[in-house]
Amino acid sequence: MNTPPIELIATELQRQQLKYNPEHDDQHAQCELLAAAANYMFYGATCDVPGLDGIPYPFEDDLLPRQYRIDNLVCAASLICAEIARLQRLK
Repeated sequence: MNTPPIELIATELQRQQLKYNPEHDDQHAQCELLAAAANYMFYGATCDVPGLDGIPYPFEDDLLPRQYRIDNLVCAASLICAEIARLQRLK
């Protein structure tokens, strides 16, 4: 049986949170998390070359892409969750 997508995203988000704390994410106020998510979505859709309509990947290039399309989409969703949490902390 396949793992439900929400569980995959939650697991990836936990992995990211072990490596990057909220203070780290708060330093990325120029849409870096969303730019990274856009790139992962691009890889999840096409598995092609870096960049989505000229959006540069803002972090280390060796992190992108992952081998499987689903992994790229899960990472994109996790980065979107991290951006939502960052915006919530601003309130």
